[in-house]
Order: sequence, then structure tokens, then C-alpha cells
Amino acid sequence: MLESIWPLFLLKRAFNVGCLPARERKSVSPFTPQRSDTAYTIDFALYLIASLALTAVLVLHGPAHRAWELMAFSLAALLSWTAVEYVLHRFVLHGLRPFRTWHAEHHRSPMALICTPTWFSALLIAVFVFLPVLWLGDIWRAEAVTLGIMIGYFWMGSLTMRCTIGV
Repeated sequence: MLESIWPLFLLKRAFNVGCLPARERKSVSPFTPQRSDTAYTIDFALYLIASLALTAVLVLHGPAHRAWELMAFSLAALLSWTAVEYVLHRFVLHGLRPFRTWHAEHHRSPMALICTPTWFSALLIAVFVFLPVLWLGDIWRAEAVTLGIMIGYFWMGSLTMRCTIGV
């Protein structure tokens, strides 16, 4: 039952040691895709916290007269996540180094905690989502679109974890 409620699973997972053999735990760093149990949990927690914080900023401080517009931008970005993820998966994870190597390792060891380091995925979202929308629009649209993409990214990671390790 606990495993079916993934936020509770993450808390349980934070205190669980043993998913990585000792020899692999030594090589975990913020610059490799191999995560420790704690780092993997923190990845999810940070995106959840960032999504909640950005939602709070938009709801509490966003212009009330643009609420529907900003919700539409967030929803459009969330719905576009499937296409964004396909392009990233097809052309980046299967095409470019070091991502191709990391992704191949994920396929070889699907139970291993392998993901893009949080600092790097956050940087990519900032550079390729937030900044272009800010440049083309304004801060509120940039935040709304970024929120939709972050929720999509978080949801994809949650589903991947559930499908891969049966959580």
C-alpha cells in the first residue's frame, strides 16, 4: 500500500540504503547520471517543491486579470511535454554524447537509479524554456510555461520510476 502512494515512497526511499552496490555508491557524483538513493529522492523533491513554489507565485502574486491566460499557457506547456520528451528521447538521449552513453546504461541496468543530474536538467529548463519565453513574452508567461514543463518532467520521472521499479 505504501508503495502505491509515491510521495510516501520517496520518504521511505530516502532512508533506504541498498539500491546501489557499495562499489557503485563510491562513484556517485553530481556530474554523473548514477544517483544515490538520497540524491534520487532529492531530485524528485526539488522538482515537486519548485513546481509548488512556482504555482504559489503565479496564484498569489500573478496578475489576477491574466489568470486564465497563465493557466492556459501552463496547460499548453504541460500538454506539449509528450512531444518535447519524444524529441529529447529520440534525438538527445539516443543521439548525443554523453547522454547516449548514460541512456544506454539506463537500458542495461533499468533498476539502477540513473537520471540527468538535477542541476543540469534545471539549467536546461531555464535556458531552453524560461529564458526564451521571457524574451518573447514576459515574466508571467515564462513562469507559467516553465511550470507546465516542470510538472511534465516531474510526472514523466514519476511514471518512469513506477514502470521501471514497480513503485
